[in-house]
Amino acid sequence: MSKKFNSYLTFGFLSKRVVFGDNILYKLRSNKIHLIVLSNDIGETQKKRFLDKANYYNVPVIIYESKEYIGDLLHKNYISALGIEDKNLSSAIINLKEGVYYGKKEK
Repeated sequence: MSKKFNSYLTFGFLSKRVVFGDNILYKLRSNKIHLIVLSNDIGETQKKRFLDKANYYNVPVIIYESKEYIGDLLHKNYISALGIEDKNLSSAIINLKEGVYYGKKEK
């Protein structure tokens, strides 16, 4: 899953459909965020804040690799949280995370 998940995140970043940090909270209020990806080493206070807001606005959350790994993937320093604005991309990532694939089944 990791390789395809990484390519989805990179594609979203390159197509400018990814929001970082506190901008996620502003975009959540206007229903523009369809998925939140948090790093697994995010601070407890930040994690609670993002999870509470995501729960309130009914947005799914995926906890992924470390801040440094996600940052290296998207050519930034450290990324603890990112939000995906594209509905189709977010549904593809959610389906990948749940093990459901479209078309040919991966082995």
